[in-house]
Amino acid sequence: MTASSVFLTIVGAGFIANRTVSGTVRHYKAVTVILTAFWPLVLLSSFCAAAHSLDRNLFSSFVSVTQIVMSWIEWNRYKDDDNWWKGRGKKLGRAIKGMFEGSASTSLTGGVA
Repeated sequence: MTASSVFLTIVGAGFIANRTVSGTVRHYKAVTVILTAFWPLVLLSSFCAAAHSLDRNLFSSFVSVTQIVMSWIEWNRYKDDDNWWKGRGKKLGRAIKGMFEGSASTSLTGGVA
């Protein structure tokens, strides 16, 4: 998967999110796609921009940086909307903390509760 295909995914999801009403399933899914694909795009485009700069291909480097900026604008527009990731960090953190607390208590007591 190239940075351009990830960028086109974000642009397409942004188009759908712009055309749908907030609170609908299509809007929810489109915003989730934008927020999920943003960080891989930043990493891929940054790597491509650096590689193109080292190769002295300034136009391709400029295109990579432009993809990052345009995706950042979309990410900022939808980062506060309702999406699949909202609240997942706390839930995952509690689950991981519970796994470690459960294993620590059984290991300290020798497996006897």
